[in-house]
Amino acid sequence: MPHPFRHLTSVAPSLERLLGVDHDEDDLERLSWTEITRRPELEGRWVALHDCRYDREGKAAEGDLVDADDDLQSLCARVQGRWQNCQILFVR
Repeated sequence: MPHPFRHLTSVAPSLERLLGVDHDEDDLERLSWTEITRRPELEGRWVALHDCRYDREGKAAEGDLVDADDDLQSLCARVQGRWQNCQILFVR
């Protein structure tokens, strides 16, 4: 089976820690949306956030970083069934 994070050339510290690990909620790093957008390795990628907290406008303000990918379809395929209630967002 291919490595689930092979698509990341420069991996965020939280994802690097998860490489090769069948991670669960206890292994996840909780990040604010501002922290996520400031990580250059996530810029231009789709991210999956679990257990989000939303701001007054209904936008995800923070969540547990589950996975990231350049390809939305690949990300959704990995997240589907494994993580419930994920918010998928694009990092500009």
